[in-house]
Amino acid sequence: MQFVRHSLTLLSILGLATASSGQETSVVAISSINLGEMRVGENAFNATLTNNSDQPVVAVLDLRATPGMWFTGNQQHQTVFELDAGEVRSIESTYTFARMSPEAVLRVRVGLGTQTGAGNVSLGEVFEEHRIQVGQDNSAALDIEAAFEIERLGLLQVYALRDSYASRRIGFLARERMEAVEQIDRFLGLGQPDSIRLVFYPDENTKKALTGHQGMGWAFGTMIVEVYNESLQLDPYHEVAHILSVGFGTVPSAFDEGLATYLSERLGADALRHLGSPGESVDVVSCRALFNGTAFGVENLVTLDIGTSESRPSVSYPQSASLVKFVVESLGQDSFRDLFFSLGRDSSSSVGLIEAAVQEALGHSLVELEDAWKSALASTCDQPSVVSPGP
Repeated sequence: MQFVRHSLTLLSILGLATASSGQETSVVAISSINLGEMRVGENAFNATLTNNSDQPVVAVLDLRATPGMWFTGNQQHQTVFELDAGEVRSIESTYTFARMSPEAVLRVRVGLGTQTGAGNVSLGEVFEEHRIQVGQDNSAALDIEAAFEIERLGLLQVYALRDSYASRRIGFLARERMEAVEQIDRFLGLGQPDSIRLVFYPDENTKKALTGHQGMGWAFGTMIVEVYNESLQLDPYHEVAHILSVGFGTVPSAFDEGLATYLSERLGADALRHLGSPGESVDVVSCRALFNGTAFGVENLVTLDIGTSESRPSVSYPQSASLVKFVVESLGQDSFRDLFFSLGRDSSSSVGLIEAAVQEALGHSLVELEDAWKSALASTCDQPSVVSPGP
């Protein structure tokens, strides 16, 4: 495999580097950047640092390798240099790509070092920043066109690993997910992004090997990555709901996952198929947890990171979804929107901030919300009343 060495000068001519401090003369400047082989694995980085001041400085070089597209595994490396007044020095460092797509980027930042509480030096004021596209036309990057069947429909770009079950159904998958986008968009009323990438892998091992992410699926930004085969298929709504609900801001996990699970059920999917209760509704499963004493108290539920083992997903997903369902269907869609916009103004999941958001949007405390939810839920339970929740 052949690799090409580039300097920043060539990259700038090609329009692949963006510089940025805006200062006429940086205290510390970087030039003559050479990126070495630009391959998967460790690469040599060489450049020239200049101290433009009349005082000694501690400079920090910060290199962040981002694989791009749907590949995870950002690698960040910082190197500290002491420069005398006016010194010009050739420097060496390294950067590492765990994997690389055609959109892979190396971010290069240079700034002053600051002492941390532990006595270490970290990057402080940044003088220069360059984002250099290293994956474009690079034979080290995965050939996406060769590796994936690709279908485009409206705002969707759908990728399925070639010769997989998903690749043979890619047209159906594109239409199914586009319908999900439109249905959820009508419900949320937040507007659609310009594009959504949807990527299918045939099994969890292949997905982890090629992306670094473990699990059946996840959504981030405007990207959805899922496992899809003859026997394992996620519902078409859950991850799309995560993508389209970002207009609310970053809401606590229980509300975020609760909304996605609720919308899956509302739109006709078996929302709990992979959560231990196939074929059952979120209300029925929540009733059972309340009656058995295995449910979370709402103050505890709303601070959980839903999906972790500590959150007991078979309980927390349906309970969160049932709570969201109650807000939407009993208190009204305007109350639901008010609550989510209020929650999204602060990304903290502290009980105090969530309590304040609930009070502002619904006019109730968390305890009052819990009591009202349980009272409404009792009418759907087999038991005449629901007992107090467990831990």
